[in-house]
Amino acid sequence: MGISLFINPNLKYEKLYVDTTKSEYYIICTIDNLKIYCLYLPPTPSLENNLAIQIIESIPLSSNVIICGDLNARMGKVTGDSRWNTRGTKLCKTIRDKGIINWNAKLQYKKYTRINFQVHNNTTENSIVDYFLSPQDLQQTTLTIRDDLAILGSDHKLMTLSFMWDNQISTESENTQQQRKRWKINRLIDHDVATAYITTFKNQIQEKNLINKLTTYLTYLATIADISSIIIENQQENIDTIEYLTEEFYNTIYYSLNTIITEADYRPKNWKWFRNKSLQGRANFRQACYTRWRKSIGIQSGLWWSRYKAADRDLKKEVKQARTAAYHKFCEKLDDDHTAAIPIVKRIINSNNKNTHRYTTEEGPQHAADTMAQNLEGIFNGSNLPQPQNNTLHTTNTSIPNITNNLTETFNTYDFQDCPFNENHIYNAIKRLPNKKTRAAIISHLK
Repeated sequence: MGISLFINPNLKYEKLYVDTTKSEYYIICTIDNLKIYCLYLPPTPSLENNLAIQIIESIPLSSNVIICGDLNARMGKVTGDSRWNTRGTKLCKTIRDKGIINWNAKLQYKKYTRINFQVHNNTTENSIVDYFLSPQDLQQTTLTIRDDLAILGSDHKLMTLSFMWDNQISTESENTQQQRKRWKINRLIDHDVATAYITTFKNQIQEKNLINKLTTYLTYLATIADISSIIIENQQENIDTIEYLTEEFYNTIYYSLNTIITEADYRPKNWKWFRNKSLQGRANFRQACYTRWRKSIGIQSGLWWSRYKAADRDLKKEVKQARTAAYHKFCEKLDDDHTAAIPIVKRIINSNNKNTHRYTTEEGPQHAADTMAQNLEGIFNGSNLPQPQNNTLHTTNTSIPNITNNLTETFNTYDFQDCPFNENHIYNAIKRLPNKKTRAAIISHLK
């Protein structure tokens, strides 16, 4: 449909993929985790306006999607065009309903993208029909329309959209493609679910006639002396190869699992018990704001710091809500099955009381204990206390009969006036300790 894609050979991104099979009206260029939809929607009557809007609405919108191209839609005052048409009116409504950002209207208002000179009446027809759209805001965005250049002899002008891409994590759809599929296999414990799964699997085997196809293929192989010398003359007649049968068998299993067992949500092992995809998205956004603040200078630095602090507050607020919701869900699950509550509560208590951190050395546990004792001895030997005052004490030694010796001994005493805390401080600190707790719990509380 007249769509061409030019890629700079100096492009540094390794992940680059171009898909031209999804639709005849657009191509998809994937750079890292950024998806760019390049559209060309012919004008009426080559393409009906309702169908053109349906094509735009069929594009899955996410934070890593950009839509661009010639839409042949004129939006009038919305973009600063001198006219509007029916497709432009419908597109305005779609943009408004879906919250899409029109970068032409935002950055290049009243800047024409198509300049057509008509020789017969010596006039110029100007219009805005080429657009850059995105469902979410882009950072440090600039849009340039070069109406001073003649590009490839076209009356459409070169448009350049520049922005800062934070390279956030892939969207759910991309993560799903990269991750292993998981199903709720524990549901097979239920007899009814297991029976339904077996029935669905058998029905799929019969519908695809896999048993007869496999038997025929094995009979064919038995008649061949040397399998490596087989020459397939007609691929359509010999489609029932072992690869084809294996793929059909796998598809049968996947269909049964998706229909009866249902697919389980992917959850990374390093996530906390209350963490979910929404929290992960907010954490990624906070990190992106912090990264931009570290790289910004001048007035942009203060702007990104404000955005980072706002994202941090939103994340902490949602963490509290997620913890509360997950805890209530856990309690409701225990209420439904009282017998399951006993081992779960016991496991929680044991995990809280178990000290997983132990000090050890290569020489063995005895050497570790001696080293720790020496360290504690150095901490509590009084070397960290204030410098003492020197006082002289006069004593008389009468240990030997009939001999009296006057001994002068110098000893160290501490002035209580220099002590950083008094009796009231100690009393208040003790009152703040938790009641009815063991010694270990109190020490943990003091830490």
